[in-house]
Amino acid sequence: MPVVPVSDGIAYDQLARVLAEHGVYGWAYDQPSANWPVGTSAIYAALYFMFGHSFVPIVAVNIAMSTGIVGLTMWLGGIFLDKRAGILAGGLMAIWPTNVIYVTILSSELPFILLFLLGFVAWYSLRISNSVRAVASGLAFGAASYVRPVALLLPTVLWLTAIPNWRKLRTQLTVLLLALAVTGVAIAPWTIRNTKLFGHPVLISTNGGTTLWMGNNPNSDGYFMPAPAFPQGLNEYERDSMLGQEARRYIFE
Repeated sequence: MPVVPVSDGIAYDQLARVLAEHGVYGWAYDQPSANWPVGTSAIYAALYFMFGHSFVPIVAVNIAMSTGIVGLTMWLGGIFLDKRAGILAGGLMAIWPTNVIYVTILSSELPFILLFLLGFVAWYSLRISNSVRAVASGLAFGAASYVRPVALLLPTVLWLTAIPNWRKLRTQLTVLLLALAVTGVAIAPWTIRNTKLFGHPVLISTNGGTTLWMGNNPNSDGYFMPAPAFPQGLNEYERDSMLGQEARRYIFE
């Protein structure tokens, strides 16, 4: 299928072009932003910088990522069960519609799936030392957080899966703490940039409160909702904080 950016794809394309041409992440060269996570657009911007504004390199990279997802699924299946189960899981992933269709769509799905699978494989590869596992998984989850900030929670989630086994939970605590530290170091440059830009700590993006508000306000209908008008002079962080507060107030009520 030809690459025809629509919806989110249009946004990723615009953000990537501005970043490649002006070195600024934002909707325009004079409007730096953190409204969307930078990871996906940064990948496309690097390709635009090297090859010009063409979708062919993006498709090639997407094919590579899709193939990598199949391989990592096989690897993870082998870790959890056995080689035969891993091959079956990889075969299913090779024909899974999302993994096929998104090859020619500008989106965050493929890089996010690839990176969090890398983190899972590193976390569960018990044949390597705990320190290597922690650093590798921390780097993978840190990179995934640039694509979707929810990845910041994954090391803790994986550690909590050991709750039925308290001895394992205790021994894995050092892996968790080191992985979280590495993840923090990985996102630190972007967090520092955002903090300088908005005057407030912003780990990755300024759309968390907005997204929460879309699904939690009196007019929510389950679909995308444009943000309401705000007083002049507010920056992205301040607008996002206001919407997040409104959403939490609605939830509590």
